[in-house]
Amino acid sequence: MLTAVLISIAIVLLLVGILLYRLVRPRYIMVQPYQRGILTLRGVYRATLNPGGYWVSSRHHITNIDMRRQVMTLAPQEILTSDGLTIKLTLTGEFNVDDAKLNNYYAVNPLINLHLYAQAAMRAVVVSMTFEDIVQRQPILNAQIHAIVESSAKALGMTLHNLQIRDIILPGELKRAFAQALTAKKEGIAALERARGETAALRSLANAARLMDETPTLLKLRALQTMEASKGNTLVLGLGEAGVTVKPKS
Repeated sequence: MLTAVLISIAIVLLLVGILLYRLVRPRYIMVQPYQRGILTLRGVYRATLNPGGYWVSSRHHITNIDMRRQVMTLAPQEILTSDGLTIKLTLTGEFNVDDAKLNNYYAVNPLINLHLYAQAAMRAVVVSMTFEDIVQRQPILNAQIHAIVESSAKALGMTLHNLQIRDIILPGELKRAFAQALTAKKEGIAALERARGETAALRSLANAARLMDETPTLLKLRALQTMEASKGNTLVLGLGEAGVTVKPKS
């Protein structure tokens, strides 16, 4: 009789032990050096875990958050400038999570939110500017966009780095128009240089003619130089009132 009671108690204890193990069932969780772990119990936040290994029960859950820098690239956004040009801008930058709890609870997908904030900031800054201002003041625009998005990123538990406009893309017809304008500008510069060269040459000829008028001897010296350099059969020169015909040696 006693034996049967002991056996019954042992079975009950065994069943209770199995039940408790199933309820607790400890697990070993690793948080990597570049991560932080968000520990929750039945959906309630309990702690932020630093890198290391942890034994937790089955009732607990750990979400690992990557704290490393990541690249953010905004796809080309079509924007109408204040002077009526439709351009496309791309935005790029880096970010990292610095508050794991805030990043985990503030938004379902923090990266999508960050993209939307960056897109809105770029449009707000650029839409009131002309195309020329966008090109010439790009560093200032980058600083303005970065300042706007930085505060929104903080609300997501993120730190923003190096956010800037990467590309300015023009439609095909505008590209051709700018190429033609640039070609015309280069041709105008070339024509101006040719005109300057021709003017300088004419000025030199005028100076030479004036010197010869003032000093007739120079004309005779020039004639002698021409005779010496000539290899033709006959050379006719007009020196003063009488012409001179010279037949070089064969």
